[in-house]
Amino acid sequence: METLIFVVNILKVVLGLGFVIFLHELGHFLVAKWCGVYVKSFSIGFPPTIISKQVGETSYKIGLLFLGGYVSMLGEGSDTEEDPEAASNPRSFRNKSAGAKIAILSAGVVMNLVLGLGFFLITHMVGLEVPTTRIGGVVVGSPAYEAGLRAGDRIVGIDGDQEVDYLKLKMRVSLSSEGRPLAFDVARPGTAEPLRFDIQPQRGKGEAPSIGVLQSPGLQLAITEPFQAPAGMTDRESILGEFKPLDRIVAVRAVGGEGGTVKTPHELDAALFALRGAPIEVVVERANESGGATGETAEIVVPPNHFLDFGFRCAFGPVKALAGGSIAAKAGFQVGDVITAVDGKTDVDPFDLPLYCHDRAGKPVVFAVRRGESTVEITAVPDASLPWVELNQPTEPFEIPGLGLALEVSRTVAHVVPGSPAAMNGMTDGLVMKTIEVIAARQEPGEDSKPTDLAEVPAWPFVYEAVHVSPRAAVRFTFEDKKDPVTITPVPIPGRFHPYRGLRRISDLEQQPPQPFLAALKRGADDTYENVVSIYAMIRSLFSGRVSTKNLAGLPRIGEMAYQSASAGMVQLLQFLAMLSINLAVLNFMPIPPLDGGQIVLILGEKIRGKPIPPAFFNAVMLVGFALILALMLFTNGQDILLLIRGRN
Repeated sequence: METLIFVVNILKVVLGLGFVIFLHELGHFLVAKWCGVYVKSFSIGFPPTIISKQVGETSYKIGLLFLGGYVSMLGEGSDTEEDPEAASNPRSFRNKSAGAKIAILSAGVVMNLVLGLGFFLITHMVGLEVPTTRIGGVVVGSPAYEAGLRAGDRIVGIDGDQEVDYLKLKMRVSLSSEGRPLAFDVARPGTAEPLRFDIQPQRGKGEAPSIGVLQSPGLQLAITEPFQAPAGMTDRESILGEFKPLDRIVAVRAVGGEGGTVKTPHELDAALFALRGAPIEVVVERANESGGATGETAEIVVPPNHFLDFGFRCAFGPVKALAGGSIAAKAGFQVGDVITAVDGKTDVDPFDLPLYCHDRAGKPVVFAVRRGESTVEITAVPDASLPWVELNQPTEPFEIPGLGLALEVSRTVAHVVPGSPAAMNGMTDGLVMKTIEVIAARQEPGEDSKPTDLAEVPAWPFVYEAVHVSPRAAVRFTFEDKKDPVTITPVPIPGRFHPYRGLRRISDLEQQPPQPFLAALKRGADDTYENVVSIYAMIRSLFSGRVSTKNLAGLPRIGEMAYQSASAGMVQLLQFLAMLSINLAVLNFMPIPPLDGGQIVLILGEKIRGKPIPPAFFNAVMLVGFALILALMLFTNGQDILLLIRGRN
């Protein structure tokens, strides 16, 4: 069955790409015939030719190299001295007026734009599922973090445009102009009116400018491994296999309880946190293979997930970032501060602080803080923000959501608990961690992950969180002043529970209802215009260095994206083909011979000169254009191959 699905999806891709190319060449062909040009051949695909049929004066062909095509006209690009017929025949392309030539060359571009509009029109009339702009995480220190955006927020407008989805959000941000902030309207749970944030996208180590927000997971479970029992879940065998791909979570409640309906990812996260200490009943709505609801439901009891104990704790490191308008910033915290005591206690584990602040939401908490050579006292009143947020990358500091600050966790082992796994493996107070390496539960010999140097990447908080949300079993440590590595398998902590229950979810999606014709036409026209503008903005950003060349896709990645779209359904495939068709139109109109736009430039040059361009100059320009296009193709395809080899998705 899987093989059949694969073959069907490949056929969808081939036929879809072939149709886009066919329409482009058909535009040239029809207008050439209408202008009375002698068309020698019309081919979909490049040689070797696999099918050829002569109909009248034109030979119709299908080439084996399917990603391309051409219309061969008498007198197109010919040297009139070497081809007397092209010079004398009134039906020669070369002997047509400048207007007719430009019309013929522009026809392919116009057809692709019309095709893109048509595909967008169909998708809006049918209705489509789009990624939402609900925020699942904010990268610490990013422009969004410094502005004050939070997980659970939803972006509902950008620069006054209220019709935004996640793809449009990424496009607007990545193609933004340097030095110009974007105005974001943000709906926040518990807030009646949207909040306005002016944020300047920045390009850090990424491939394009970003504001540092990640899309929220939704309510629907993953296609593969929808449930993956975390290491702290001690009673897991009873539910393995109970959750099915694309199940939609509709309720979470205490076992035997009532209600518990969840309608948003934020409500689900809040429910999982509130019920973290006991078994819960997860109600799911079953889905068919395409993700649609079947009407069938199932109630599955899921045990709690314990926090894991390594048996040691590290000291607080310096504060690395303060969220915009945060409680910590208003209370007087500064970047570089080091917390030395919390409410008079000097032995607080940094990993316990998020829950400590949550449990004291609305009440003053007194912090002793070392600032330079002095110690200051800061009183802050934390809020009830969910205390655990997913760390997005190893370099991120540890976040305290209730305060709105993020800090490093020291590499120095401040205390080892007697009788703990750390103590039994020889760890002692004062050791300085050098490297860490996660050992997966099902890892085969020789498949160890690469150790992370903590002196270069402060990844201990990231690993600490990862161990709690996955079935990993152990972590291997090396130390600055200890020769032998130490491998610790953490043990569940009785009475202390992590809200994550092993439910692996896909990105948050929402179904847009089918639109009437005129509304769908307007949305399709808007999509077409935005895609055209975005391509030119991308080219501008590439030349300015604001966007990396890794954003350029060659045939391998285009094929991969096409297959993924076909696998997701016909609506998604039509969306992809619409964007591809518009890309083909815009790129063909670039003023580079032998592209259509380049040839139009040469025709306009002839019109201005009042006589044909010299053949030697024409051939030289064409040769340079071919070389540029070939170099670009080699670069993008080679880059794609390297990225695929390196395992980039």
